[in-house]
Amino acid sequence: MNVFFDTRKGGVLVDSIWLSALLAEGSGKDAAFTGSLSILNPSSGGKQNILTVTAISSGTIYQNTKLVGAGVQAGTHITGQLSGTPGGIGVYTVDIGQTVGSESMTSTALADLAAGSLTLSGSATVAGETTTQSLQLDTGVKTATAVAGAATLNKSSGVITSEALTTVPGATYSLNISNTDAQAGDMAFASVANGTNAAGVPAVATVTVTNGHIVIVVQNIAAAGNFNGTLAISYMLIKSS
Repeated sequence: MNVFFDTRKGGVLVDSIWLSALLAEGSGKDAAFTGSLSILNPSSGGKQNILTVTAISSGTIYQNTKLVGAGVQAGTHITGQLSGTPGGIGVYTVDIGQTVGSESMTSTALADLAAGSLTLSGSATVAGETTTQSLQLDTGVKTATAVAGAATLNKSSGVITSEALTTVPGATYSLNISNTDAQAGDMAFASVANGTNAAGVPAVATVTVTNGHIVIVVQNIAAAGNFNGTLAISYMLIKSS
């Protein structure tokens, strides 16, 4: 397992699988809603920093997402839910105590990443050998569309939409991503989800990094059913030094 430290939380240990999931899925974890912030003093002692959500405009509210609003203090994150509809109208906890009247608010999983405020580094020792790796999360457009199994995206992470596929069960689709940051010895993690595809079962089979390229092979592992549309293939590149 490759371990890293999230400097936003003073050095919380996280692993590369968590990071890959965050990058692949975080862009879909946005929500817009009406809420207010308050500080409660329960009879049991201690303070609770509360977000009360009274209406949802769009999306679902997730734990550990960044909270943004006209009156919300910068750097506030949602840390959990106390009551109400999961991810919807209800009462949540936040990490910074403040009082804000009812207003329009948003939450997003990748707000910190898009702002370039996340720096990750770490090392692991296995069988007496220590490996040090680093991850630089960049900004800007991090999507591309493949043509004939090839796409160009010079970012440390991103999402590639494949061309419309008809891959039969057991067969594979190979995506070659041209990336100037990629070098032999680096590592890449990938995940796959359906775009317009609604048949078969896509799964990442292999991920290979060479100089200037990341090659992701996706297999249709279904017993029956050809792919019948596009796939969304996410990746994250981790530098070897």
